Amino acid sequence: MHLNLQLKNEYLGNLKVRQALQIAVDRQTIIDTLLGGNTYILKAPVDEPNNNPDLAELKFDPEGAKALLAEAGYPDGFEVTLQTTAGAFGSDKEISQLVAQDLENIGIKVTLEVIEEHKLWVG
Repeated sequence: MHLNLQLKNEYLGNLKVRQALQIAVDRQTIIDTLLGGNTYILKAPVDEPNNNPDLAELKFDPEGAKALLAEAGYPDGFEVTLQTTAGAFGSDKEISQLVAQDLENIGIKVTLEVIEEHKLWVG
């Protein structure tokens, strides 16, 4: 989804919610368990050379994520739908399941919608 459309979303338009989502996901566990340790956590949402090397690394912090959600006005979380593919990109479905679990752990109820690979290319 285009970033401008995402920022119009009731939840994603709130900076504290976006920050909470960033620190709610245990990216290192995803790397270690599903990606065989064959990558590293980026500090920015884009790869080098387009990233900002001056950014501080966001550490996994579920309690901090809960606090940010409360500051954002969502102390009890909210509901979202997370769409993912299955089999289109390696461990895509499994990664999304771990992300959903991490978000559930901070109070965000996630409905996971899995799009099977063969349905991606049907018009």
